[in-house]
Parts: sequence; structure tokens; C-alpha cells
Amino acid sequence: MKITLIKTKDKKQIIILGKNGLIGNAIYESLIYYSASKPGLDIVKDFEIDKRFLVDEFRVICNQYIVVSPKIITYIIFACGKGGFNITEQESNSQKELLKALLKNLYIIERLNTYFFYISSIGAHLSSFNTPYKSLIDSNEKELMKYKNTHILRLPGVWGIKSIYNKIIPSGLIANILYSTKRQNSFYIYSRSDTLRNYISAQTVGKAIYNLITNHQSFDLKNQINIISQFSYTIFDLIYIVEKITHIKLNYQFKEYSSYDIESLIASNSNGKKIYVVESIYTDIHKAWKDL
Repeated sequence: MKITLIKTKDKKQIIILGKNGLIGNAIYESLIYYSASKPGLDIVKDFEIDKRFLVDEFRVICNQYIVVSPKIITYIIFACGKGGFNITEQESNSQKELLKALLKNLYIIERLNTYFFYISSIGAHLSSFNTPYKSLIDSNEKELMKYKNTHILRLPGVWGIKSIYNKIIPSGLIANILYSTKRQNSFYIYSRSDTLRNYISAQTVGKAIYNLITNHQSFDLKNQINIISQFSYTIFDLIYIVEKITHIKLNYQFKEYSSYDIESLIASNSNGKKIYVVESIYTDIHKAWKDL
């Protein structure tokens, strides 16, 4: 996995754990794009590490590169780990232990002007089904509450497309629909047409988190923050939108699903502060379609 350190000229230190993932990379790109001209960048440094040694490697990075000063604010963004309702109980348990070990050893978050952000899931938080993924999210959020200066950033259904070594990797329902359609492939949807969810593009998430950490007053409000798209959509809505943008009749089948696959989730019911982002799903899907 990748850890990335960004230092800006306005005395901010940002560490992204999991920059190689969809969300971590989107946060990184927004930070670089919006900080490059003003306030400007001092250092951007990547560290490739073995996840098994995350705690030790991260401690070394902090000791060597993080400056502790009342004039400097440090942000640590935890965006690593496998997510989704298909993870196993073993994967869930190992990730619980990883976060516990990291928090216990991160004396840096007890320091002045240091804030720890955990990327969480609105879907798992709201789900009524006891799955390994919900267990992981509930356990990690509870663990975070034991520490000061920690913040839970819950996200809805994040989607996006990234390229690694010229290989296109779609992530999330919308991205996989676009990817399959572009290649004229049929695809399965493990849900029902009336299942209602909240969706948000990775690029919008990156910008929202950039805005959040540059507005220091936000931290005084809640340690549970939900970033939510202004509108929610059913599966039928998404199919209609994609067909209208692409002018292609989608070749799909609804497949046998689990109970949590068809669960409609009202994102605004989540606990904590709500940050509603205005996102044009038509614009984002159209851009992603053109870029494929």
C-alpha cells in the first residue's frame, strides 16, 4: 500500500494512508490540484510499504518527517483497507485489529493540532443486517471514539474509474455499468430496480474532503461527519440516466441477491453532521463515459 505525505506552504501536513485506493487517490489529486497554486506545495512524498508492517512503518515516517509545532496542523487520513459487503469475517477481524494497533501506537494524534480522519461507510452504518462489513465499520467507529481529535468521515456509494499502468479499473456500481457498456459486454446487477441508494463520485469526495480540512472550524461541530450527495437514485434511475447519456440500450440482468443488496438506505438518517454536496450525476457520468 502507499502512504503519501503532503506539506503545504500554509503550514499544513497531510498524510494519506491508502493513496493507491480509489478514495485515497481522489483525496490526493484534489489536495494537489487545489493546493498547487495557493497556498503552494513544499513536499510531496510517496512511501510504498507492506501493509503487514503499517504501524511500524508509519511511526518511522512520522518521526522522520512530521514537525510538531503549535503553528503547524497535521491531518492523517485513513483511507486504506478492503471494504464492501462481500468481505469475509476473517478480513473484517484483521482490519479491526489493524486500526486498533495503529491508534494505540499513534501518540502523534494526542499532540497539539493533529487530526485523524477515518473513511467510513454510510451504507454499513445504516444497514440493518449483521454482516462482517457492518461489524467492521461499527467496531472501528467505536474504537475511534476513545481518542481525541479523531473524526469519522462516512461516505455513500462511491464510484469512479482509475488507471494503473494503462489498465482501467472501475469501482462502484455506476463505474462498472459504464465499463461493461463501453466494451459492449452484458452484466449482472445484484439488486432490485427499486433499491434506493446515495451515490457520489470519487472526484467529488476528494474535493469535499479538501474543503473540509481547509475549514478548521468544521472540527468544532461533530466528530461524525457524513458527506452526502444532494439526491439519491434507484437502480432504475441509474439505468435510465446511463442509457440517456450513452444512447445505448444496456444489456443487463438482475441476479440473485442477498438481503443487504436490496436494502434501500436513506443517507440523511445517519448520525452526525451532514455535509450535502451538489453533484450533477449526469455531468459526472458523461465525463466518465467520454474518458473511457
